[in-house]
Amino acid sequence: MNPKRYEDITFDHLAQFPKPGAVVPTQIQFAPDNQSVSYLLPQEGSPALQLWVYDLARGESHIEAAPPAAGQYSLEEELQRERARMMWEGFTGYQHVGDTWLLRHQGALWIKRGAGPVTRVDGSDGATDPELLADGRRVVFVRHNDVELLDLDTGAYRPLTTGAVSPVTHGVAEFAAEEELGRRRGYWPSPNGAWLAFEEVDSTDVPCYPITHQGGDDVWLEEVAYPFAGRANVRWRLGFVTMDGDSAAAPRWVGVDWPDGYIGRVQWTPAGELAVLFLPRDNRSFEWWRIDPTTGHGQLWWRETGDPWVNLPHGLVFLEGGDVVYDSEETGFRHLYRRSGDGQVTALTSGAFVVTELNRVDEKRQVLYCTATKASPTERQVYRVSLAGGEMTPITTEAGIHTAVVSPDGTWMVDQVSTRQHAPETYLVSLEDTGDRRLLHRPPDATAEALGLTPPELVTLTAADGETTLYGAVYHPKGRPAGHKAPVVVSVYGGTHAQTVTDSWMLTLDLQAQYLAQNGYLVFKLDNRGMYNRGSRFEGALHRRFATVEVADQVAGVRWLVEHHGADPERVGVTGWSYGGYMTLMLMMQAPDVYRAGVAGAPVTDFRGYDTAYTERYMDTPQDNPDGYRHATVMEHVANLKGDLLIVHGMIDENVHFRHTARLIEALIAADKDFGLVALPSSRHSARGEAVNRYRARRTLEYLMQHV
Repeated sequence: MNPKRYEDITFDHLAQFPKPGAVVPTQIQFAPDNQSVSYLLPQEGSPALQLWVYDLARGESHIEAAPPAAGQYSLEEELQRERARMMWEGFTGYQHVGDTWLLRHQGALWIKRGAGPVTRVDGSDGATDPELLADGRRVVFVRHNDVELLDLDTGAYRPLTTGAVSPVTHGVAEFAAEEELGRRRGYWPSPNGAWLAFEEVDSTDVPCYPITHQGGDDVWLEEVAYPFAGRANVRWRLGFVTMDGDSAAAPRWVGVDWPDGYIGRVQWTPAGELAVLFLPRDNRSFEWWRIDPTTGHGQLWWRETGDPWVNLPHGLVFLEGGDVVYDSEETGFRHLYRRSGDGQVTALTSGAFVVTELNRVDEKRQVLYCTATKASPTERQVYRVSLAGGEMTPITTEAGIHTAVVSPDGTWMVDQVSTRQHAPETYLVSLEDTGDRRLLHRPPDATAEALGLTPPELVTLTAADGETTLYGAVYHPKGRPAGHKAPVVVSVYGGTHAQTVTDSWMLTLDLQAQYLAQNGYLVFKLDNRGMYNRGSRFEGALHRRFATVEVADQVAGVRWLVEHHGADPERVGVTGWSYGGYMTLMLMMQAPDVYRAGVAGAPVTDFRGYDTAYTERYMDTPQDNPDGYRHATVMEHVANLKGDLLIVHGMIDENVHFRHTARLIEALIAADKDFGLVALPSSRHSARGEAVNRYRARRTLEYLMQHV
């Protein structure tokens, strides 16, 4: 193996999966007895995840379970993988209770008990979204849009819900919840195994969007209930059924008259109530409710408001005395709070930074562990904080991005850290000041130096408002003679709820940016106002006005490059995917004298054709904000296009429909504007497969290098 194998990147490198240094432990869990750590990890160079276990006493890892050969996914699984952005194969999820392992693999249940082999459960074909109950002997899952229960000891199946006939589903999260709210489940078993709470979804009023599959031998139609901005959402209600007995019981429906909106979060409380976060459709507030499963009656717990909108919290942690630890953005930055039974609230963290994750509450020691941007918006460090509030004690110190998993007893932490210089390294660290730090996993030869990659430089500059600090990344061109200006390619995302510039391996691992830099291009990324993890004021700058501040900040970034990095202002290109594709179009059309060429991937072109939960959070409805939507529509600006444009889009994209590109093409033709098109007949929003990704990368890069 040549350790410098990426000094000369090829299109084959760009298409490969997994990428170098991306084979790292995921879904890391401590066993309840704190004696072992489990995780998913493929063999180096393979996309098939295996189940591994590290024994703390022996200090050794072994493969606990290897998946069978891959097969075909059902449509339901394929769409679930899209919502989760799951690119891996093999065992893509697992649970461990007692001596039983439940593993997820291609539409069937797989079980391992004790030292026995992994076996496929008879009769489990078509099972999706399984959960192993706390007794380790029963599994709940969804099949044919109803919820079922399997007794592993007897092999008996029985329905928990019945009557799901299209357009009605039971126990399945609707599109908006999966795609935009981070809720991918529609059922919730109680910890004691007595009750099942579930969501019934009725899509009768939601437009049915047709997607024609025509890239294969057969033509077939996929119909998706898609809630377009300003139009009807699904109707839903919550119900309870018991999990005892021999047949499905009649549901007890929750008796709260919620208006139009969304179920954002659902958890069971220690008292046996269901905690439900309701998000009204206007996204200006949310409410926590407590529901009694025996009666279906609900009680409002507390309500929070946000300006200009609310981002949903991660969830609740219940303490023994009845207090609750939770996260909130009420100060404009996400922080942690403790709420007592009588409603008294104590701030546990504070400051002009963001707590990105609550890792663990250790009630015995009266502390919690959290991850935050306190050191820098481009870093993630882990901290210990008292449950009474006060100073945050850093647990990690190495610059970069840390992700942490803390053991149930609070004695160990798995720390996975990456920087621009090295791929994620996974350590087992003692939290008892013993100095015990063990290497759990390090990808071989996965440093920038060993692979022949050049980490980008992190930079700061001022936004177009003249006062806000922005963070950027510069990939310096190779072989540029002294005094010569460099052509530029801006790699853009620019949209909400995302951050692209961090001190992480993923920034260095952008092989498309590395390819361009190796061929003499200066590549630039900039997190403009409106993006994530900088607080609500920073994010809210684009409220009701997409394609305004983002465009202004990106243009300011190019001007800064020209002034400080020798960029050639006459040779500037831009490319991006999804919101980045939208930004590519808007930059070329609103700043046509700045951007000479662009490649727009899977672009939204009219947000009236995108979904309710995302679009209305930031733009309100088209009825309430017609001028904002009009300005945010790409077709309104087509006449300004001067540069060379290539559009790339999957024809079965169920998220950003190919219709967005089709409508843009009509407008370009009407305006007599030249353009190129790469249509991918069998690709969804996430392009998959080496052949497709090689072709997409080649066409993108050759176009940029030809026209910039």
